[in-house]
Amino acid sequence: MPYDAIVLDLETNGLNPNMSILQFTAFFLKEGKVRKILNRFYYPKEGLTSAFLIHGLDDYKISELRNKQNATYPEFFEDDEEILTLLKSLSSKVFLIAYNVSFESEFLKVRGINFENK
Repeated sequence: MPYDAIVLDLETNGLNPNMSILQFTAFFLKEGKVRKILNRFYYPKEGLTSAFLIHGLDDYKISELRNKQNATYPEFFEDDEEILTLLKSLSSKVFLIAYNVSFESEFLKVRGINFENK
């Protein structure tokens, strides 16, 4: 099902776009209605940073949340081909909505996903 927009929120392991994405939450919208929700938690590749003080996601909490979800998706965002493929296929077709869209966009751009909001 094609979507019109994605409402996105990322929690990251720092401000540098090369740092790990720890939480990916997206609401996929079509005609103003939520059609799909994805909420996934990932471990940091570079070890925990002081960003933990903002979002509270340490290895223990991430593990706890993944267990609660019975997570079968990869441990690291960069290895989650399902998400990466979906976002790449939609990036030129949908509008990206986020609280700090430039922040989220930079983290995705480093991973080869470039939303072209018009």
